[in-house]
Order: sequence, then C-alpha cells, then structure tokens
Amino acid sequence: MKTFSGWQYWTLTILGLAAVVMVLVDMALYQENRTLQTEVAQRQREINQAVRLSRLNNQLIRSLAAVSARTGDTQIRDLLAAQGITFNLKAKAATEASPVLEPQP
Repeated sequence: MKTFSGWQYWTLTILGLAAVVMVLVDMALYQENRTLQTEVAQRQREINQAVRLSRLNNQLIRSLAAVSARTGDTQIRDLLAAQGITFNLKAKAATEASPVLEPQP
C-alpha cells in the first residue's frame, strides 16, 4: 500500500476539512433561507388580507355614503366627515342621486 508524502497528506486533510466546513455552511444557509421564506410568506398573506379588507372598507364607505345621501341622514354624514370622508350628491337621473366621494388630502 502506497503512503502519502507529508505535503500530500496535509493537502488532502485540509481539502477534507474544507469540504466539511462547506457542508456545515450550506446547512446553515439552507436553514436561514427557510426562515426568511416563511417570513416573506407571512408578510405576503398580510398584504393580501389588507387588500381584501381595503376593498371591503371602500364598499362599506360607499354604502354608508349612499344611505346618507338617499335618506338625508346627517349622523352618517357626520360620522364619515369625522373620518375625513366627504361626498357630494351627483344626479344620475332626474329622480335619483348618488354620492360622489371626495378624498381628503
């Protein structure tokens, strides 16, 4: 059986240790990547939920404004105004009016 010379032994030993270190670093990076992917997925779910809630919020505001405009309910108008939401009546037809929301700066 052939034995390695001193420099060959140390070269192979160092290369073997380097391979072990690279495997350990790869495992750590893999775990960190999984953690970051989980965080990103959670943030994306929150963003998607916020978009859905925003649509619902807009529909609710429009409905409240329409009811206030149709019935002349000043309490609803004041409630919306307290939140910075104002609207004006815009005639659709001769007998029907609908609110036009005006965002506040």
